[in-house]
Amino acid sequence: MESCRGPAARMPRRIALVAAPTVLALAVSMLAPATSMAAGDWTIPALLQRAETTHPSVAGRRADHAAAQANRDAAGWQRFPTPSVELGSRSLGGTGTDTLNGSTRAIRLDQPLWTGGRIDAGIDAADQRLQASDAAITEVQLDLRMKVANAASEAMRQQERVRVAQGHVAQLDKLQGMIRRRVAQEVSASADLNLAQSRLLASVNDVNAGKQALRTALVQLEQLVGEPVGRVVESPGDEAGLADDKPGLLARTLDVSPRLKRLRYEERQAEATVRVRRAVLSPAVLLRLENLQGTALVGTGVGSTNRALVVLQWQTGAGLSALSAVSEARAQQEATRQAREAAVREVTQQFESDWAQWQDARLRLDVARRIQGTAAEVADSYSRQYVAGRKSWLDMMNSVREVEQAELASVDVRYEAQAAALRLRLESGSLQ
Repeated sequence: MESCRGPAARMPRRIALVAAPTVLALAVSMLAPATSMAAGDWTIPALLQRAETTHPSVAGRRADHAAAQANRDAAGWQRFPTPSVELGSRSLGGTGTDTLNGSTRAIRLDQPLWTGGRIDAGIDAADQRLQASDAAITEVQLDLRMKVANAASEAMRQQERVRVAQGHVAQLDKLQGMIRRRVAQEVSASADLNLAQSRLLASVNDVNAGKQALRTALVQLEQLVGEPVGRVVESPGDEAGLADDKPGLLARTLDVSPRLKRLRYEERQAEATVRVRRAVLSPAVLLRLENLQGTALVGTGVGSTNRALVVLQWQTGAGLSALSAVSEARAQQEATRQAREAAVREVTQQFESDWAQWQDARLRLDVARRIQGTAAEVADSYSRQYVAGRKSWLDMMNSVREVEQAELASVDVRYEAQAAALRLRLESGSLQ
């Protein structure tokens, strides 16, 4: 026994005692809160509203909507008369030096009487494009809201992980102080102090990893909302608003999906475009009012005249290009229809995935909370038994570590469930 107390045996103990302040300083430095310049606290509803109103992608869709509105106005004007002016030169002939040369001018006003449905189909196509552009705005807003929900849930998860890990760093620091005193009094071995330092560093690493992941999530939120985000705080409705009615929720999701609405309007637009291209093959009947100047008049040489007439106009394009245009429009209509069918499957698949994740996380959350409570009870029991000499220091350190791991697992499952619930509410339109 005396050989264990020699200088060589006490050297590792002294090294451990000297290293302890360094580990403690490192631990304390990791406890400093993360800073963000001019960043404030945000709730999820505030983040959602900010992202969907200020993001450049929304502004771009609004510009597309303005263009579609202008296109609709232009289609409506096709019902009104079309003015035109035609200028030319004439050579009416003559004898000797009396050749009648000069210019001609025709001012016309054409009012469509019948166009084979081309104008009505064009207006319908413009209406559907306008509706599709409106749905596209909602679609990009939903996409942004989904990204915000995921990033905000991840930020809250990492905030909670950091809090849990910091609490265990403080607890392990106290335990390290206790074992340091026992080692100094030669009641415990220096290996116990080394073990405490190792577990403290592991918890410090958990804090560091959580802060890094938190910074990543906050940066993503800042890019989505365009403002610094220091912390995401929970609101009462973050985990509420869902009922266990899967068929009803899926039906509502498919009904309100802006992506499906947009594709439905685009399919109708393609159908109207087919009618427009087909109407080109039919002649148009116009009422024409025109004023002609510089034309040859019977018995009077040249002069000016006004006349009204009904014109039958038929323009099919070069060669068979009109038929090819109809075929193109029909193929585009079929492509749009298939795209909508594929989108229905994708929306359904996303819903099924989110629903399964939500249900699974709810079940695992109950188990995780039970494990957390059991681990805390075991750690308390091992702490008392260690003081009584019935458990080793390693047993107590392991129990403390298991408590931390159980708390972190509970945090992960809780925010996994919250993220899935938020996505389901956004997809079904129950979270505004």
